Formats: sequence, structure tokens, C-alpha cells
Amino acid sequence: MKQRITPAQLQQLSPEQQDKLRTWWSIHQQQGDVFICLGNDFLSGKVFAWDGHNKPFKLAVPLLSVGQCIELLDPKEEAIFTMMKYIASEPQIYEVNVGGTEYYGDSMCDCLWQAVKEVALHIETKEEKVNKAREERLSYIRHCEKCFKVFSLKDYDFSGGLKCPHCGSEF
Repeated sequence: MKQRITPAQLQQLSPEQQDKLRTWWSIHQQQGDVFICLGNDFLSGKVFAWDGHNKPFKLAVPLLSVGQCIELLDPKEEAIFTMMKYIASEPQIYEVNVGGTEYYGDSMCDCLWQAVKEVALHIETKEEKVNKAREERLSYIRHCEKCFKVFSLKDYDFSGGLKCPHCGSEF
């Protein structure tokens, strides 16, 4: 059974995702963790095991184990995902379900890695941020069915109940 992700899988991450993973690992490092150095110096591409004493190199990124992937996906151990192995299929297929999204692969480690990349290490794009802001703004907008005027709930005083500020009709 595959125990950890490969250096090639780490190369799939953007620099921002690598930084996010590095930050998480700086808090959760354990003796024996395996990491790789990414960068342009003579250590680049070399794999090391952390001895628990010396601080890992600045550009070190962990080769996550199955357990570390689970930790990243479920930091509070709230069981937000399920894992399955299809024994009857040949070759065997693994599935991880995180928040209703299913990830399939040849090993549990590969499924977990797909989920980690998309869920735990997700970096919002500019377009996603704009869409999120637009949805947030639209959630404050209401229209009155009596006078057909549009108004915003953002600065609305709810102390007197929900009434149209234009005609006074109640919702």
C-alpha cells in the first residue's frame, strides 16, 4: 500500500499552495517526517527525514503520509469524509468522499492527495473571490412585492420587524 505522496505529486502544487502546506507542516512536524527540498540550490529534489532536532530547510515541503493527509482534511477529527475500497473491482479502486465530492484513485493515498489539493490547500482565485463577494452582496438585496422597489438589508434596522423602507409593507 502506498504510504505517502511522491515528489512528482508535490510538483502539482502552485507556489502559494506549497507555502500553505509548508505553514501547516511547521506547526505539525514530527520526528521521522519525510520532506523534499524545492528550489534552485544543490539540495533541490533531495529527500530527507526530519530528525526532530535541526530545523528543516526553508524550502522544505513534506511528502505527506496517509495520516497527514487525513489530518489536513479533518483537523478537528469530526469525520467530515469517508474512505472506501472497492475490493470486487480489478484493479482495486479507492474512493474518498469529502463534503459530498468524490475522489477516486489507484491507492488511498492518491485519493486523499486529490482531496487535500482541492480542499485543504485550495487557494481562492481572483474570480472566486469576486463571485463570493457578489453572492454576499446579493444576499442583502430584497425587493418589495407591493411597490416593486429594491432595497438593501445591509444597513437595515430590524428592531421593528422587516418592512419595506419605501411603502412600509411587512415581509
